[in-house]
Amino acid sequence: MRALWLACMLLLPFLARADFKSDYSEGVKAVERGNWARAKEKLQSAIAKEPTPKDRVRLYGMRLEPYIPQFYLGVALANLRECSGALQNLKNSASQQILASVADLQAQRTQASQLIARCEGASTPGTPTTLPTPPVVPSGPSAPVVAPIDRQQVANAQADLARLRQRIESKRADLNAVDSNSLQRITQALAASEASIQRALKDNSSDALASAKSALASQQVELLALERRAAALAARAPAATPAVVTPPAAPIARPVAPIALTQIAEHFFAGRLTDAARADLTSLSGKSLAHALQLRAAARYAIYSQQGAQNAGQLASVSQDLRDAKAADSSIKPSARFFSPKLIALYAQL
Repeated sequence: MRALWLACMLLLPFLARADFKSDYSEGVKAVERGNWARAKEKLQSAIAKEPTPKDRVRLYGMRLEPYIPQFYLGVALANLRECSGALQNLKNSASQQILASVADLQAQRTQASQLIARCEGASTPGTPTTLPTPPVVPSGPSAPVVAPIDRQQVANAQADLARLRQRIESKRADLNAVDSNSLQRITQALAASEASIQRALKDNSSDALASAKSALASQQVELLALERRAAALAARAPAATPAVVTPPAAPIARPVAPIALTQIAEHFFAGRLTDAARADLTSLSGKSLAHALQLRAAARYAIYSQQGAQNAGQLASVSQDLRDAKAADSSIKPSARFFSPKLIALYAQL
């Protein structure tokens, strides 16, 4: 009994560390929805458990994403008007290195720079305050001269707005199917950004232009997240069946995936790697067997990597599954969308 208690005590730090992924995922989702208080709570919890940003981390299943909790916490704090904390997190050196090195994070880099500029202009570090508003120019001959806005920046903002709207229109049906509320919020926010750009032109206001640019950066982040969710849903959805012009005399039965293939796919994409690695595939053949063997090989390879990539027996079982998959149907190749580059390279070598 004492040995069991000691084992539980030793495991607690590892369990708490693993839970940072859940806190981080919930925090990022809260940022995407504009729930700043919730985002602050979950991201601070994630940082307490794992403070080191990473360019890639497996959050669930086999999907890898950048782990930059300080950036998202900075966004939340800036929107909560807590500029001191926002600056501290947005300027985190490790987080900025990842923002600078990962090509997919261009929108986040832009947003971080703009929020830093806004917060630094709002107050001296260490004191929460509201973000700046355009100054009131007194009337009469003694009124100060207002610096003209940069027309090129206005043109750039208008071009960014047009590109975001074009992206929405090209995928509107898919985006609406994933989250109609988020799509509506982004669309409304783009309309508000357009109004800010027009106000900047009318009032010659650099503050209004800066506000519009910052809002556009935030909307780009939200739209990118929504696009990724739509792409993930499309990847899991079955291919569309072409419409039949003449209805058949009898209904056509749709093919149903074998139960064993369905079960291993569910285990794998839900992150239940041990279940996927132990799956019994003896009832499958042909293409179904090839797909299932690749999934089982990927699960076994993930476990092999997590345990230090030192178990030769585990690696041999991965190689055998890939050979059997190739023998079952060599036309079925591992997809880069779901499988790691190392596993794909191993398949090509066999």
